[in-house]
Amino acid sequence: MKFFGRARKQNDDSPVRIEITGVTPDRILFVGSGAVLEPSRQATPVDIPGLAEASDSPVRVSPAIARAVPIIAEQTGRGLDAWVVRLDDPTLATGADTIGRLGPARFDAVVLAVDPVAAADSLPVILGVLAVYLAPTAHVFLVPSTVAVRGRRGSRAAIPATDPDDLLSHLSRTSPRDSASVTVLRLVPPTSDPGTVLSAEDVAAKWGAQLAAPLVAAVQRGGEGRDATSRHPLSAEEGRQAAVEALGILDTEREERFDTIVRMAQKLLGTESATFTLIDREREWLKSSFGVPFREAPRAASLCNTTIQMREGLTVEDASTDPRFADSPLVTGDPNIRFYLGFPVESPDGHPVGAICVFDPKPREPDPERMAILRDLALLVERELAR
Repeated sequence: MKFFGRARKQNDDSPVRIEITGVTPDRILFVGSGAVLEPSRQATPVDIPGLAEASDSPVRVSPAIARAVPIIAEQTGRGLDAWVVRLDDPTLATGADTIGRLGPARFDAVVLAVDPVAAADSLPVILGVLAVYLAPTAHVFLVPSTVAVRGRRGSRAAIPATDPDDLLSHLSRTSPRDSASVTVLRLVPPTSDPGTVLSAEDVAAKWGAQLAAPLVAAVQRGGEGRDATSRHPLSAEEGRQAAVEALGILDTEREERFDTIVRMAQKLLGTESATFTLIDREREWLKSSFGVPFREAPRAASLCNTTIQMREGLTVEDASTDPRFADSPLVTGDPNIRFYLGFPVESPDGHPVGAICVFDPKPREPDPERMAILRDLALLVERELAR
């Protein structure tokens, strides 16, 4: 399977995001400390076939995660959005705040690499944050942190630290998160023939497979029961609005960088109209549009306002027969929306600030491949917002 995607990082303090194209993308957060999350020191920053860097500076991720990501995407057959946050402090004292700022409600699984002794005080707090915000179908994996050792030719490999299973298991059982959705994941040290030393690449490949297997099972189970219509809680509206305003592009002139992407959406999906829309407090405002006679409309009438709450994007075959939208002036009047396809666009810090969408005055049947294309275009818009 060939992968197409991108790795990007807004600045030194922001998460690395690895985005694999595909429909109904799963979201996984890798966060914590230790060699499992230690970035590659090799010349090739991201070793994933077909993956391009979308940042001005090199993006480096841990070799184990670089191996796990394509395995997960291949075995689920879906897109993937992986966030990687490495914390330098093994106590994870800032872990709860860091995870809270990322908006944990969006993730299907969280992999927390932790030194159970150093982080004994912080881990219950972090699990408490996850208990509050994660969806009931989401799963948390606790991975014991590791210590670095020398591999062949001076390359770095790693082995698990002193046996921490009892302590981690105790902390997970006493957390407010449902114990059934917290698993201690022990990475087994790869074995080799006597007298040989595994290279860092060998270790990474084996660890990647060990990480991927339970994550695939978790997102597959979660995907069967998760609510596709609830992506971001309404309680996050204040932060979402702040993110919209922080972009600094409301009520500005059109820009070719966004027009190019929206025009591409219109052409590739063969619709009369296409827009990149920001959802402001009481209105939707079109930063870029083709085939639309206005720049803004009431938020209450907006189909894009529903799109930003949708996990997998929004498809409407015929808005005139959909009770959510049938009375909208955008449906009963110009531009007479019938078919609509939209995917959320997020700010660099992960808030749903708007949507890229296409629509027509004639009904159409849904097509998952169209949504996959639109998601890829939404990622291009996000890249521009992060510049």
